[in-house]
Amino acid sequence: MGGAESLLVSMLPLMREEIEVDLLLLDDKESPLLDKLNAYNINIISWPNSHLYNPAIIFKIIPIIKSYSVVHVHLFPAMYYVAFAKLLSWSTVKLVFTEHSTNNRRLKSWFFRLTDRLVYLNYSKIVCITPEVKNVLSKLGVSEKKLSVIYNGIQLEKFLEAVPYNRSEFGYSEHDIILVMVAAFRREKNHSLVIKGLKELDRKYKLLLIGDGYLKGEVESEVNELDLNDRVKFLGVRDDVNRLLKTCDIGILSSHWEGFGLAAVEAMASGLPVVASDVPGLAEVVMGGGLLFKPEQMNDFLAKVISLEEKRYYQDIKKKCLEKAGKYDLKRTVQELILMYNRLDR
Repeated sequence: MGGAESLLVSMLPLMREEIEVDLLLLDDKESPLLDKLNAYNINIISWPNSHLYNPAIIFKIIPIIKSYSVVHVHLFPAMYYVAFAKLLSWSTVKLVFTEHSTNNRRLKSWFFRLTDRLVYLNYSKIVCITPEVKNVLSKLGVSEKKLSVIYNGIQLEKFLEAVPYNRSEFGYSEHDIILVMVAAFRREKNHSLVIKGLKELDRKYKLLLIGDGYLKGEVESEVNELDLNDRVKFLGVRDDVNRLLKTCDIGILSSHWEGFGLAAVEAMASGLPVVASDVPGLAEVVMGGGLLFKPEQMNDFLAKVISLEEKRYYQDIKKKCLEKAGKYDLKRTVQELILMYNRLDR
């Protein structure tokens, strides 16, 4: 239930208008995203009760990839499994991989850096979602010829035209300033900074947290310890993020690192001024639209949030965010991907 998964669910119906496309899932756990795909009648291949980190999956992948012209892979460990499946099957299928992050634990290990370089050799193209991602892979030793920058996108009209909820449904009033953060509860998202920052802000500031993840319990404990339970709502995984964003006042993304920052684009497209950490990938998405604060600098974060209390400044940043979001149209992303697929044999 992260940005890459949400992106894929939005792209597949658009891609299917022009090419044949199926989806292979290594993890078939129930989720609103899976429900959406089923509603679109996307053909989904999966194995019940499979264990994501069991290398035996490689042998299940082998007979499947032989049936396709192109296999486009997202995320780890799928990038390893599909590469090994191609090697073991002697298949001529073209492989494409999208790198969604400028930072991961593998890059900090010499063993995995070497392994990644070898795995990338099996891919015809590596899609980099920002120039920063491309720069990281270039330093890793990946051939420049394999690297293509294709920005992520969103369905702009879905967020522009969304109808907000009544704030009273969340126990908040029109006088409250509602911050919203759409992010999986993972270490890199740095929810803790926002929670601690909320404690320093006036009580009129409230916070909606949308998402799930392995650190959710830890964040809930921190909210409880700081006595913020009446100012923070945990909404879990939602399929109405567009309406929730429209209900709020300011979008927040406090990540330690991001490959792109799809949640920031969604917030900007909803007409929210965005306050985000100045880290590679995310900074490029927000710059010229929202406000960037120095990573881990609480005072800078608070200053950027409070500055938006000035109504004219708020409207100015809101306008810039809407303009910046317009550059990330999902239709353009899909067209560039299909064009790349068609060129793989040339």
